[in-house]
Amino acid sequence: WTPHRGHILEILKNNRILLKPDPTHVDYKSMARMTGLLKDAGFRIGRAYYAESHLPV
Repeated sequence: WTPHRGHILEILKNNRILLKPDPTHVDYKSMARMTGLLKDAGFRIGRAYYAESHLPV
């Protein structure tokens, strides 16, 4: 299971209802968020795409 901000467990965790967020854990960002952060840092985006998962879905 890859964390997704829209998943019910992530919503509960982010609102501290079920678990506390783990600041040391990997933070998966949406494409819009990642490209926005890079542009804000002065990078120019030439191509942005998702790589397929190694897990069969």
